[in-house]
Amino acid sequence: MTSEDPSESGWYDAQLTILDPVWGTFRPQPLTHTQVGLPAANPSGTRLSAVAGLMSDRGLYVGDLVLIDPAEGQRTTVSTGGVDVTSQCWDGDSTLVFAGMRGLDTVIGRYRADMGTTEVISVLAATCGTMAPDITAKAGLVACTTTGYATPPALTLLKPGTEPVVEPGTEPVELVSFAHEGTDHVAAAGGAIERIAWQAADGVTIEGLLVSPPGPGPHPLVVNIHGGPVWAWRDEWSMHYAHTPLLASRGYAVLHPNMRGSLGRGQKFIASGLLDMGAADAADLVAGVDALVAASRIDPERVGVTGNSYGGFMAAWLIATSDRFAAAIARSPVTDWVSQHYTSNIPGFDRICFSGDPLDPQSTYRTRSPLYLADRVHTPILLIAGANDLATPPQQASMFHHALVEHGADSTLVIYQDEGHGVRGRAATIDQGTRMVEFFDQHLAGGQTP
Repeated sequence: MTSEDPSESGWYDAQLTILDPVWGTFRPQPLTHTQVGLPAANPSGTRLSAVAGLMSDRGLYVGDLVLIDPAEGQRTTVSTGGVDVTSQCWDGDSTLVFAGMRGLDTVIGRYRADMGTTEVISVLAATCGTMAPDITAKAGLVACTTTGYATPPALTLLKPGTEPVVEPGTEPVELVSFAHEGTDHVAAAGGAIERIAWQAADGVTIEGLLVSPPGPGPHPLVVNIHGGPVWAWRDEWSMHYAHTPLLASRGYAVLHPNMRGSLGRGQKFIASGLLDMGAADAADLVAGVDALVAASRIDPERVGVTGNSYGGFMAAWLIATSDRFAAAIARSPVTDWVSQHYTSNIPGFDRICFSGDPLDPQSTYRTRSPLYLADRVHTPILLIAGANDLATPPQQASMFHHALVEHGADSTLVIYQDEGHGVRGRAATIDQGTRMVEFFDQHLAGGQTP
């Protein structure tokens, strides 16, 4: 991948480029007007592959699986059966193995380039990989790290047969499990996970994962919004962050919605969220809360919201545009897209999301910024940021905090001096979890002693 822009933001315009080692020439291979990632080649170099599509983060690659003939430059989009591909590798000269998401399922498949056919190797109700489904393949075997909400990561081998596998696919063979007494405790205390779906206002079906504590409801609810937004919640260990089982152990239900912009539903679904942040995606989240209220699963008076990065923006945006939530925790948020564009190390991101010029007060840079709606906020909020965050600088949290306080709102600001984009250090993670529980216990009156 190459770009004329040497900055972190240059990834958004990067191209797949072939270097001829003999002549020392570069041949760009323009694939789409979107982003490209995960370039790979078969052993003989006669076939190239990549993933192309709308993506919000370098390192979170997702999209269509594309084949490239390096000699002719011909490009072919591989039919993957509706899977948003997040991992791909060659297993020999003609077999391409891929993994990704289709709805809430993690799907592993292979494409035989010489025959032009796609087979399903396995469909996992839980998932594999870390940030997204990820696999490696060799000699017909597929290896990955499988994980589920109550199942710690394990090194796993899939042994597909020679014939196409009928869903749900072959059973994985667990080679090494990373379970121990600590993970047993987390699994026992963290509640139970289930898939749910609801209708958005325009009739689109939205999916999510609900973690519920033991005992009858209705429970207090925390809506946990993922980052990206081109990412998705999957059935994985602790739901990727320590605070979901922590909150469940305290008596909270935690909703993990895959609203518009999330992967797993194709490029149209991604575009409808990424290119219009704060519109239909926000309505998708509120509709999910309403559906749980209608089903008597949660207490409508005790609903909180949290999220990191894009999720942090959405937490701030929701309380600036509605009174639906009783408390909010915005982590590593964007609250002013104008200053975000000029201070972040990835201004290329907001350029693909918003229309107009950042300095135009009529542009969506201004109209989708929670900062300029601070006088409308009546919901208590905890703002959390890392002092070393280059992607969403800590000033985003501090500006919103000061604007809220100036207008009489209940706002608390915490900046971790040794953290960057998201809290990752052990001590800071423990402190953040403690603050989150105390904050929701105070404003949702839902806490219980574990």
